[in-house]
Amino acid sequence: MNKMPSLVELNLSGCKSILSRNLYCLKTAFQNLKIFSLAKVFLSDDDGALLVQTLPSTLISLDLSFNPIAKSTIRALLPNSKNFTSFHLKSLSLGYCRCIDWMDLAYVVTGLYKHLEYLSIPGCFQLDQSFLDILLSSPFFSSSSTLYNSNRKSIGIVALKTLDISFCSQFLSSSTLSKINQNCKFQILKNNIKGFNHNHIYNYLN
Repeated sequence: MNKMPSLVELNLSGCKSILSRNLYCLKTAFQNLKIFSLAKVFLSDDDGALLVQTLPSTLISLDLSFNPIAKSTIRALLPNSKNFTSFHLKSLSLGYCRCIDWMDLAYVVTGLYKHLEYLSIPGCFQLDQSFLDILLSSPFFSSSSTLYNSNRKSIGIVALKTLDISFCSQFLSSSTLSKINQNCKFQILKNNIKGFNHNHIYNYLN
């Protein structure tokens, strides 16, 4: 890929003919990339993890929906021994990624709490009630917007504003919705037929 330092948005969703190894230069080719979409390309978990490791730290919105990614890809979104990049993601779409484990997702979402404003997980039928239970029982989903450490010392403000759980029937029972409404302070999307887009991010590009 040729270097394009001024490019801020790249949408390669549905481009199944692009070999994964051809995307591993994103960090050097698009140094100021802020919005990236790679949905519906049958991205494997191993390739997904390698891809995340090559994304620039400037990224604020990522769409990997409709891919069979799992633990390796999800956990690569937080700094680790293989990836030292700290992402300040404001928007993350993992809709219909049905190989994701609820524990890995909860781990990453909590790790991104300072910046993540929009989480989209429609159609993730494999995420059982435990995903919401662990978040609802933690300060992350509390009616208070401040997180505390074990010593009750404030460590920051929770950024999350919107959670899209459309078509996740396991979360849509009346008792679960009642619990969510009582404990969370942000918008819950339960029937978002329009799907995910990056419109809510464009204000940050100005």
